[in-house]
Amino acid sequence: MYDDRRQREYSRERSRREAPRREAARSRDAYRADNYRRESQRRESQRREPTSRYERRREYERRRKQQMRRLRNRVIIVTALILVVVLVIVLLTTAFKGCGGSSKDKEALSVAATSKVEATTAKDDEDEDIDEFPTEYTNEDFIAPKIDDDNSNGTMSNSLYIWNNSAFELFYGDKDIAKNYANLINTAQKKLGSDINLYSMIVPNHTEMGLPERLKNTSGGADTASQAEYIKNAYTAMNSKVHPVNVYNALSEHCNEYIYFHSDHHWTGLGAYYAYAAFMEQIDQTPLNLSDCEEKEISGFEGSFLNLVSSGVDSDTVHYWEFPYNAPMTVTDSDGEKTNYDSPYCSYADSGSFTYSVFLYGDNPLTVIKSSSENTSDEKIFVVHESYGNAMIPYLTNNFKEVYAVDFRDWNGNIKEFCEKNDITNVLFLNGVMSSGTADQVEMMKSLL
Repeated sequence: MYDDRRQREYSRERSRREAPRREAARSRDAYRADNYRRESQRRESQRREPTSRYERRREYERRRKQQMRRLRNRVIIVTALILVVVLVIVLLTTAFKGCGGSSKDKEALSVAATSKVEATTAKDDEDEDIDEFPTEYTNEDFIAPKIDDDNSNGTMSNSLYIWNNSAFELFYGDKDIAKNYANLINTAQKKLGSDINLYSMIVPNHTEMGLPERLKNTSGGADTASQAEYIKNAYTAMNSKVHPVNVYNALSEHCNEYIYFHSDHHWTGLGAYYAYAAFMEQIDQTPLNLSDCEEKEISGFEGSFLNLVSSGVDSDTVHYWEFPYNAPMTVTDSDGEKTNYDSPYCSYADSGSFTYSVFLYGDNPLTVIKSSSENTSDEKIFVVHESYGNAMIPYLTNNFKEVYAVDFRDWNGNIKEFCEKNDITNVLFLNGVMSSGTADQVEMMKSLL
């Protein structure tokens, strides 16, 4: 018995002494298990998580789109519920009025409903005026150019047609595209109101005025649309309060002169002058006489087409005319910084690919020219344009005391507010045919209204 008791005491003492070690072992095991679990979770997270910046970006976009879809669905559900509630209220109100209302109340309700329908229709037709169209333009209103033709054939190269040492940009506008631009102009007229004279000038490009008709089809190699037809459709779709400016005929009459560049998509200073003169004739103004100006020229202009073709196209010479009067210009850049110049022409422009920047010192959000010409009226004009307008805008200083021009691709103001602030009563949309037929550029112009 004594031995058994000693054995039990020994076992208890041993258990008591080993208890801390067993507890420490359990803690180590628990710690190791916890570490193993955390490590497994980390590895699983890494496996699921995108491993590259691109994948993380995709995952972020996926989650963002998922959140947007959820938000959109909630908005749709809430909106639908609101509409249902409103509809129920309207139906109940109408039912009560129909049962006990007077004839006068019913008549008022009918008038209100009619007004609502008319307002909705006006909203739907905001971009077009279907009530007041001018006399439809016909083919007789456009003089076909008689282009000198040596009966040679051309070739296509990088979307350009090369013929007679010139590159031609093909045009694919149709009636629907023309109507889209007309809707822009009609919307502008409605926004600006009757106190402002609105003019629209669509300028045909070199293909229309420099490429013989025999080549403007599939068999000739230059499958391009008729710009006369396009401009005719656009002008016909403009309402009677808009003043379309037909410069097509003026350019057609001078089509064999140097009115477009060989290597660039723009017209020359001379081509722009003929368009300006046609505009002045339409508004009963006397155009600037180039013989009263000093002609300048810069040779070696390598236009935008030379980026697409390496041979077969001549370089160009840029001509401009310095005026017999002062026309200081202020240019505001995209940062709001203003720069003053003595003239709308950059006298130090040189040969190369940027020679066209001699006009207005290139593309700028806002350009203001003030004229001291004796021929100016007290009126001002606001021109919405792209780079085609650069070559023509300086001539306007002969007839308007202040000329304001905005390049719609960079300016972000509001046309009506600007005109009201500066007492401007004339607005001209001056764009090349390619810009007028480009949907995103039309949207840029519409954002200024």
